[in-house]
Amino acid sequence: CLAVLPETKKTDIKLILSHSQPLGQCDKYIKKNFPKADILATSSTSEAMNQLREKKLTNAAAIGSIESANNLDLKIYAKNIGNQKENETHFYVIQKNVNSSPLLGETNKQTSIAFYFKSDTHGTLFGALQEFNKAEINLTRIESRPAGKTMGNYIFYIDFDGSTEDKKVKTVLEKIKTKVSKLKDLGSYEVAQK
Repeated sequence: CLAVLPETKKTDIKLILSHSQPLGQCDKYIKKNFPKADILATSSTSEAMNQLREKKLTNAAAIGSIESANNLDLKIYAKNIGNQKENETHFYVIQKNVNSSPLLGETNKQTSIAFYFKSDTHGTLFGALQEFNKAEINLTRIESRPAGKTMGNYIFYIDFDGSTEDKKVKTVLEKIKTKVSKLKDLGSYEVAQK
């Protein structure tokens, strides 16, 4: 939403504050409704709304959550101003040595790993990935990034269903270790179901 101090009118708004991500997600709305307004990126949407309130910026508006606006007694000037109907932000609760988190409700466990090959020859990536298929483990994300060492070397980031505590996952990771130059377990975590 776009929030303002209660006394702010549309013609007063010369500055729009928010984190860079929502500023980009709402740029069509901003260009259409406030084409001459200056844009200021803040460290977070909460920070933008706090600045609006604390500095008594009657010439500004902040983009953030409806909850933050309500908590700070700001007036909600406009709702659902994003370029797309559905923008998703993912939040992670990170804790060490916890089997489940009451904060998340019903969850699925996932694991993230990264690995690379010293030499990428025909079928090396397939050889590693087929271990997941054999074990019937669902891959939820595959990305590659240049390793930065030599041309053609990549680091592969894989997310998959299951925890490193699972026997089946442990077995797959042991098999993959024999096929890659280096494997890094980035951790297991719980993902809240929609």
